[in-house]
Amino acid sequence: MDITLGKLKLADDAAGYGCGAFEIDASRQIQTAPVIEAAAQSNFDRANIAKVISFHIERTFADFVAAEIFAQDHTDVVLGLGPLTLTLRTRDADGGATGTRVYAGAMAQRCRPTQDGVTVRIAYTIRCGLAAKPA
Repeated sequence: MDITLGKLKLADDAAGYGCGAFEIDASRQIQTAPVIEAAAQSNFDRANIAKVISFHIERTFADFVAAEIFAQDHTDVVLGLGPLTLTLRTRDADGGATGTRVYAGAMAQRCRPTQDGVTVRIAYTIRCGLAAKPA
């Protein structure tokens, strides 16, 4: 899957750093009002729909210093963006795009890099609303 926040490519299958552990946690804000002597309570949809999208990637660098610099600077770049458009593009085995979802007003909530030698693993958490109609 390819994942882009604004113009920043966070995950890119073709470049060798596709995403793993992809998860969507969607929720809707509902207000509940108890009614005296009623068989059931009343629920009111407040239509505050939120999605929290989490995933991780691994990037391998040519040397330790490049990995270290990326790990230190990447959080400032990602967390400094937004709100932007988040684009999720799935691909088939041959690399062709099979589906695209676009979320407006997305913001990175968490960016956690972990460095191990020349490899940096980055865990992302991004908050957004509903996707626009699939393209």
